[in-house]
Amino acid sequence: MILGLVTVGAKAGEGQILVSNYYLAPYSQVYWGFGPKVNQAVTAADGLTFQIYFAKGVITDPSQMTVGDTFQIDNSVINNIDPQEGHGPGGYFTGAIQLLPNWTFGDTFTFMYEVITPGYAGMSPFWQENANIFSASPLLPVGFSQSVGLIVVPEPTTIPLAAIGAVSFLTSRRRT
Repeated sequence: MILGLVTVGAKAGEGQILVSNYYLAPYSQVYWGFGPKVNQAVTAADGLTFQIYFAKGVITDPSQMTVGDTFQIDNSVINNIDPQEGHGPGGYFTGAIQLLPNWTFGDTFTFMYEVITPGYAGMSPFWQENANIFSASPLLPVGFSQSVGLIVVPEPTTIPLAAIGAVSFLTSRRRT
């Protein structure tokens, strides 16, 4: 009966993988690609949310991918680690367990993730997994995805809008 309760949450033919940039080398940090924090690791305090996308097979078109789970940079001891890559401490996530429908042993899935916080843009490269995907029934063990880095940059309209505001402010000032 207990075994039956454990397996109820997962469907037959469903795989699972933990998308993470911390558990396996090369531990690629998420870092800022532009702005006042350029080349610094993104931290939990930055409050960015990321979306996982996945598709069965080898995919190169993001429009063919399924929207998956969301995650944020961890606010834990792992983000005190600085791998000496020039970005400082932080930039790690242990991710989310992504369920993969219609999975069978040996299938390859393509993954990517991107920041979905308004005002920011950035996405990881695509990567494929098959050996790190495990059956979701029973729920253990969980496979870990390879580490994939991400550069996060402000939305391109942020700088022009700030420049227009500054120019407007300066031209509207009265001289005394």
